[in-house]
Amino acid sequence: MSAFVSTTGSGVGHLPGRWLLRTGPVSVHVRRRSVGVAVVLTVLLAAAGVLSLSLGTPYVAPADVLRALTGAGTPYDLVVLDLRLPRLVLAAVAGAAFGVAGTLIQSVARNPLASPDVIGITQGAGLAATVALTSGAAAVLVAPAALVGALAAAALVLALGARHGLAAQRFVLAGVAVAFALRALTEVVMLTADPIDGRARAAG
Repeated sequence: MSAFVSTTGSGVGHLPGRWLLRTGPVSVHVRRRSVGVAVVLTVLLAAAGVLSLSLGTPYVAPADVLRALTGAGTPYDLVVLDLRLPRLVLAAVAGAAFGVAGTLIQSVARNPLASPDVIGITQGAGLAATVALTSGAAAVLVAPAALVGALAAAALVLALGARHGLAAQRFVLAGVAVAFALRALTEVVMLTADPIDGRARAAG
């Protein structure tokens, strides 16, 4: 989808491989292929969701899953709506968040290979979580620690990459360097941690 451009009129225009949607003084280009891919992926996601709600103990037939979702009432409403549906929604939201994060990073870096794990954000979260686990912190503090570590890594990459202007190549290279450094620090923390903590972390 391209950036918004100023036009006049309203309606739908046609460009090679695209639709030009106009609303008053604003228009947007929509790639037909992108729409087709989005529709196919949505259908596949819906099918995978129904399959996820069906599998498990007890097994629920897809027809009963659909009836439960539409409110028709089945003996499996508790299993489908209260036990399995929240996990499915959370997984879908988390996946969408990862996709948005990757898209934003690729847009900022102007590099299709850039991703949170390449530029050090994932490693920052892992280092902070490892420190929290091996230091005996409460389990409830591990996730906030990982968030703080990811934000700190992002700030460090941004500071290093923007020292002489935020160029895409410098940003990615700074991120790769930070990722290697944080990964090495994580290994150091793991090797120097108490063996009991290490075994507990590995078991978790």
